[in-house]
Amino acid sequence: MNDWFARRGAELELVLKSADPHVVKGAEMVKHWWGPADPAKGQQEIEVEEEMKIIKGGIQSDTPELTTVRVNAIVEKIQFDVESFEVKAGKKVKLTFVNPDFMPHNLVITKPGAADAVAAAAIALGADGFKKQFLPESDDILYATKLLEKGQIEDLDFAAPSEAGDYPFICTFPGHATIMRGVMTVR
Repeated sequence: MNDWFARRGAELELVLKSADPHVVKGAEMVKHWWGPADPAKGQQEIEVEEEMKIIKGGIQSDTPELTTVRVNAIVEKIQFDVESFEVKAGKKVKLTFVNPDFMPHNLVITKPGAADAVAAAAIALGADGFKKQFLPESDDILYATKLLEKGQIEDLDFAAPSEAGDYPFICTFPGHATIMRGVMTVR
């Protein structure tokens, strides 16, 4: 059995040297979950990773001029830590998206009722998805971050839509939008 792990480890190291960044990313994920507990290397305990210090998501401040919102990806859950937040129609919003997770995530705000269509269009990007940040060309996307790797943060500065309604936000990385979603309610 140890010989099997030794061969797989050598293969993994070879794949990590690939010229294709998508192949390398997949191999890094395998190494993250499989490597630290490799019995062939005599390691039985998972290594402790240094975690980002996370400020709880939600509305951080709300002045007459600006609503500041923070949304975090939850580590190893494929979820946002904020299910919903409310803003006034037309008001300036600063939304900070934080990804402390090992998997890449983005945050995409869509028109009401359009989240599933946008998620399907992102999956349809196929091999071009990473180049396009899994952001399909769509009039249904109102605001979006790029695809963030572990430890990255991005701010979105925008005016809330002028029309009241429930505006879904999702992660469009393939398969994530099924459960990685929330709602920005505009009043």
